[in-house]
Amino acid sequence: MTERQVWKQVLHPGGWQEVESLPLFFAAQGDELCVWFEHAQFFDRQQVPVLVRVYGTGHPIQYMATHLFSCTQGPYVWHLYTINKEML
Repeated sequence: MTERQVWKQVLHPGGWQEVESLPLFFAAQGDELCVWFEHAQFFDRQQVPVLVRVYGTGHPIQYMATHLFSCTQGPYVWHLYTINKEML
């Protein structure tokens, strides 16, 4: 049996970062950009880590990246993308 929980991870713009599993939600919380994902306490199913990257509006986006979510933070709009590791 697997105990599942939703965990939060702080992200920073400007580089690919690994998240434990596919993000469920992306939002600004105060001064931080955060992603929420499902964590399985005991792995009776394999969790696949996901690479994500935060881009600002108007910034060039890497070819083959796929949009997941967007969020606002004050006057800024941030965009969360994922990419297959083999594409880097």
